[in-house]
Parts: sequence; structure tokens; C-alpha cells
Amino acid sequence: MLFVAVTRRVVFVTLVAFVINGGAIVFAQVKSSTFYSTYDAHELVKNKKYKGIDFAQGEMGTGTSLSELPGGRNENSKSISYDCRIQTTGDDAFNVANFLDWLAQESIKQIESGKGAVVGQRHKVGRRFHVEYAQDGFTGRLEVYADVTGKDQLSLDVEIIESSRTCIDPSKAKKAEVVLRVKLVRFEECNKYCWPEVEILNVLQNKSGFLFNKRLRVAHYSWEPGIPEGESTIYLERYNPKRNDLWNLLNGSGKEGVSHAIPSPRKGQPTE
Repeated sequence: MLFVAVTRRVVFVTLVAFVINGGAIVFAQVKSSTFYSTYDAHELVKNKKYKGIDFAQGEMGTGTSLSELPGGRNENSKSISYDCRIQTTGDDAFNVANFLDWLAQESIKQIESGKGAVVGQRHKVGRRFHVEYAQDGFTGRLEVYADVTGKDQLSLDVEIIESSRTCIDPSKAKKAEVVLRVKLVRFEECNKYCWPEVEILNVLQNKSGFLFNKRLRVAHYSWEPGIPEGESTIYLERYNPKRNDLWNLLNGSGKEGVSHAIPSPRKGQPTE
């Protein structure tokens, strides 16, 4: 099967805002997740050599946008429509339901291979599916619709809408030296203190001048709640006032030192 490459113009918008407030430098970087910037249904079909569908007639239309939302968040969206020819007879006869199920699973693999998580999904058999995800400090939704428009014609519409998660509690941030958006990586045994390890997704506030690595161990009292599974925003104070590399949840507890938690997704999702 022959595929004609489609020329696409991709616009990457990166904004870096420096907000100076009371000596604090807050870095709010607006970009997109890896999945948003790289996902291409046409390339998936082409690279995996899925049979029975031909994108040779190309794109019918594309669109991209970037908008600001309340609370300092930003939203990216892009959409693309394909006019495809499908094979209706023989061993490679095209089945819409099977194709959408395959495309959904391949899309999920791409999200998870980029250290993202699927937080919801729904399928309308033979018609459409959507996948909700969290990756790189962003939440997004992939929607795919398929419609057989003729005997051997298929219209395929793909849309991704994604927003940044600058999830921060201003009252807690005011008390903290550092505010991070993180994902819990590992939790170990405790003594007086617990030292869970987190992966840093975004630095939301940094008054310390310390340059954080990708991972960090954060202390909290063993008798207090700590950092939950999944993603959350944590508010930090120094564990040792003389050191920059040891950090403690605000007041040693998740009650004061955690907000905007998104739990890890459960296995198994409903279908429509």
C-alpha cells in the first residue's frame, strides 16, 4: 500500500515567564507534553503497516491554537482530518471497530512509553474513542472519530486538547521556600522521618537559588501523612537551614505540604 507523505507545519510555542515577588523567582514554562508534540495517527498507521486503509488522499484540514485559562494555566489544541480510502474485500478488508481499537491501544502505548499515565478512556465501538492522560505536568484528551462516508471512503478526525497544570495553593506557597509539581517514585521504611523519592515535573516556585535535579527525596514526620501516589504539588522548607540539598514538607506533613493530588490510574477502564 502506498502512502503519500503529508507536509505539516508544526508550531511550537514556548513562553518563559519570570515573576519576581518578594525576592522569589517563579519559573512558569508553557510548552506541551511529549505526546502532544509528537503524536501523529498517520505515522502510526504507516510505521506499523496497518492494512486496509490508505491515507493517500491526504489531509482535509488542520488547526492549532494556544490560549490562556484562569489561574495562570494555558491550553494547547490541535486537530486534523484525513480523507482515507479503505479496502472492502479480501483478506485485508478494513474493519472500523478493529482499527479504532488498535489505534487506541497504540496511542496508549505512546503515552505510557513517554512516562505518561492514562487517567481515563471511553470507546464507542466502531465510531470513536477518547483517551485522557497526564504527562510532563500536563493533562490532555485525545479524541478520534471515524465515519464511513462512501463505499470505500473513511473520514478520520483526530483532536488533542491539552492544558498545563500550574496547580498551586497560594496560601501554602506563601509559607514555602520551594514549590514543586512531582510524581511519587518510591516510598521506603520510616524512622522518625520518612524520605519518599519523587520525580520533579515542574518547578513552580524557587526562592532558594538551588538547582534541583530530576529526582529528590523529601522528608516528613512518620506519624503525619506524606506525599500521595500519583502526581501532586508539594511545598517545601529546608530540613537543615545550612544546607540546600535536604528538604522537608511544610511543617513536616502532607496536611500543610501537599495539594492538588491526582492519584495513579486504576487498571481497567469502562467502555461505552
